[in-house]
Amino acid sequence: MTAKWAAENSIKYVLNGIGFDSILIDEVGTSTDSYFFDPINLDDGWANDYVFRGLDVHYVNVASLYSVLKTLIAMRVGELEDPQKLWARKTFGNFIPYELSRFSYKASFGAVYDEGLQQARNDIMEMCEFVYDFTKIKELSPSLMSALFNGVRSYDHKAEFQFFARLSYTNWVFQLNRLNLITED
Repeated sequence: MTAKWAAENSIKYVLNGIGFDSILIDEVGTSTDSYFFDPINLDDGWANDYVFRGLDVHYVNVASLYSVLKTLIAMRVGELEDPQKLWARKTFGNFIPYELSRFSYKASFGAVYDEGLQQARNDIMEMCEFVYDFTKIKELSPSLMSALFNGVRSYDHKAEFQFFARLSYTNWVFQLNRLNLITED
């Protein structure tokens, strides 16, 4: 849609920020060479090759520009992990659009599923209770799963990974039981 809009409006360059997450969110130590060799930070070739170039529009990854990348890395050295990009929003608040600096942000694909996750909370917790009662696996206890669920909603990456790994297993056991494919023996 963006490529088509740009072509229709004679816009030759569309800027993106793919790659900034790893710089603006990750803890940046003193060794920063890895950022210069990380392909996602250096190029977003797929979009150019298959979407924009065919419409004579250039999709420019600003994070791949060496001077921008080097400057941001130098500014972030010593900063801790920041999944809400609080540092970036404060540092660049006078230079970036209001919508990027003043609103809640989570550097995660969780935004895609957050509303659905919240709407399914009761069903998820019922599954967790059943599977915990069935398996007695302490890592699947409803209280722990609820805490991890809340962590997901609070931008906690570790909680997010743990929650979804455990939820996948919970769903698997729940569905096998529902289909009468497992027994308590």
